[in-house]
Amino acid sequence: KEILDVLPNIKKDFIAIGEASYDMNHVYSIAAVRYNLKTPFGWGIQGVRSDIVADKNKIKQSVESRNCNEFNSIMKRLNVKEFIIYKDKCDFLKSCKIREIEKTKNYCHLAY
Repeated sequence: KEILDVLPNIKKDFIAIGEASYDMNHVYSIAAVRYNLKTPFGWGIQGVRSDIVADKNKIKQSVESRNCNEFNSIMKRLNVKEFIIYKDKCDFLKSCKIREIEKTKNYCHLAY
């Protein structure tokens, strides 16, 4: 529920990165239906182009390896401007010159 509380404050294309899993389809579905928000991953990975699926895997790798250049390059290519990300990854994104908008107990909302 906590991650859903951040959705009303998202203004542009976004991605969500959770605690252990990067499959946030439920968040993307609610964001689309309730708030008319977009993500490059659609409502789920089904029907998404193979290059976008590959980028999703590269995002996970760039976060795990703390590679700002790779992460920012993918976000630029996908035109992602905002993020909801699990708390243990917030400092990494801030180190990539992405500013924190708000913080909840377990998530950060960040944006370029």
